[in-house]
Amino acid sequence: MTHALQAALDTIAPPRERTRRMRTRTLADIPFDPQPVYCGELTVLTLARYNDAAVSDMIRSLKYENGAHAAALAAALLADFLVEEIAAIRAWSARPILIAPVPLHSARERERGFNQIARVLALLPSELQNGTEARAMPHLLSRLRNTPAQARLPRAARLANVADAFALSPGIDVSGAHVILVDDVVTTGATITHAATPLLAHGAAVTLVALARA
Repeated sequence: MTHALQAALDTIAPPRERTRRMRTRTLADIPFDPQPVYCGELTVLTLARYNDAAVSDMIRSLKYENGAHAAALAAALLADFLVEEIAAIRAWSARPILIAPVPLHSARERERGFNQIARVLALLPSELQNGTEARAMPHLLSRLRNTPAQARLPRAARLANVADAFALSPGIDVSGAHVILVDDVVTTGATITHAATPLLAHGAAVTLVALARA
């Protein structure tokens, strides 16, 4: 979209203040602060702190506004991390590497119109999508139940909410693969760790990654 067209559209329907802020931001404005979050027997590698204003704006614009610039920044942040992570995986394993988003339930995805992490994965460099270094698989998992939003629930309810909520999509074999499973924000880790369960059950190794930690 040209700047002139964007300016014209803004006069008709002024953008949200968050979207306006996001348009001016670059990757340098998103503090890269990788830290592990320990979730029982599994660990989630997180890339940034959600309570940083720029990170929060990026995630919320991506998740609730389908923000194109936010998606591009998130993809750049994730790609920088994945290049090193994949090199580390390949140093000790010859397993093929798959990258997949934590899925939304089909009803929620229809309502929202997109899966925000699938959109980010689609913007990764081609070698992280086409199998050269890794293969992106946006439909690797399916969500069996349309669970209530995790953000509204206390910790114990979050764990029960997503138990047995995920399954490997029909016809896909992950035995012998290494799956990098990606989510947007981790709080308790309930969603992404339960999403990993069917992958582990079918013989995959997993690396869990979230753009941010709350």
